[in-house]
Amino acid sequence: MGCSCVSLLRAEGTVLADAFSMFDFCGEFGLVGVPVWLTGWSGVGVVVLNLSVWAITNNVEAALLSVGDVLGKLSGKGRSMYGHGLFCLGIFVYYVGLNAGSLFPYSFSVSSHFSHNLSMSLAVWVTLIIVSCVVSFDGSLASFVPESLPWMVGGPVALFETISIFCRSITLGARLTMNVIAGKLLICIGLSFLSPLLLTGGVLSVSGLFLLVMMFVLVTWEMVVGLIQSFIFTFLMVMYFDEVSF
Repeated sequence: MGCSCVSLLRAEGTVLADAFSMFDFCGEFGLVGVPVWLTGWSGVGVVVLNLSVWAITNNVEAALLSVGDVLGKLSGKGRSMYGHGLFCLGIFVYYVGLNAGSLFPYSFSVSSHFSHNLSMSLAVWVTLIIVSCVVSFDGSLASFVPESLPWMVGGPVALFETISIFCRSITLGARLTMNVIAGKLLICIGLSFLSPLLLTGGVLSVSGLFLLVMMFVLVTWEMVVGLIQSFIFTFLMVMYFDEVSF
């Protein structure tokens, strides 16, 4: 019995040793993450239910209205585009769902992959460039070179501005990916220490209880970070909308 328990612990330690395997398909936290995930979500629910803003109407509807109002105030010229608010709000809800769902055990963390985030940011940015050229082609070309600039330095400045514009889509996706991965790795490392304690009963010790509480805090914090990162991604996208020439 003792040998089988030790073998089980060694096998689980070997699996969890590679922290980046959690980003593989069906390679998330494991069954041990279920109580941590549920406890974190219950903590967020208690906080949300005690907010006075939710007494206005339905919880989800009030949250979406609040986010929509904030994005509307931040938008400038982009508000004149048909469907701008609905599009930005849809991106926000999409990433909130991805970040929240990726915390569930045995789920695929899509938002932790740079290929997905880069595809989203490239699609949005290329769309903005096309819309800008269709609406005002001369204005789009003029935005590459500042006014009252000598013609000798106009070429290099236009080249640097072009590189900067194309780098924005890369940095937009990379920023979201790195922030989401950082939280996931912390939770994975913590669970690699918590799993043997749960199997051996060591979780009832002082150190085990402390680690369990810390995991609850980490999961709850990761939920908040996912919400914030979704808003930041949408906020930067709204700022890029304002740079479209009309």
